Amino acid sequence: MLSRCDAEVVLVSSSAPLAAAAKVLLKAGSAHGAGAVAVAVGEDGAPIGILRRSQCLPTRDGARAVVRDVVEPVPLLLSARDSIERAGFEVARARVDLAVVVGWGGGVLGVVRATELEREQGQAYAK
Repeated sequence: MLSRCDAEVVLVSSSAPLAAAAKVLLKAGSAHGAGAVAVAVGEDGAPIGILRRSQCLPTRDGARAVVRDVVEPVPLLLSARDSIERAGFEVARARVDLAVVVGWGGGVLGVVRATELEREQGQAYAK
């Protein structure tokens, strides 16, 4: 089950100022490494996109820029009830580096990276 996903994900409002989200993501990056990402959520708490550190560079809009202006679409949504094997298959088929894991009602539980799924599958087959 994907309930063991990385729950240390940063959630940011899609209407938050980009500068504020950049600070939060930079702080998270120091704890999680250069690969830190944030999941942008809409008013209903549903994921609408992924914010990476590289997207937080200053823009032409400057201080007026908000998160929804620069996020990339959610690459893939997975249910926490999905098996590791199914998640690995879906991530490989979609050719993405990560997926957002949602629980009952569509709330974000975390993210799972393709490399972690590959590692989990490899350990399962090695047993």
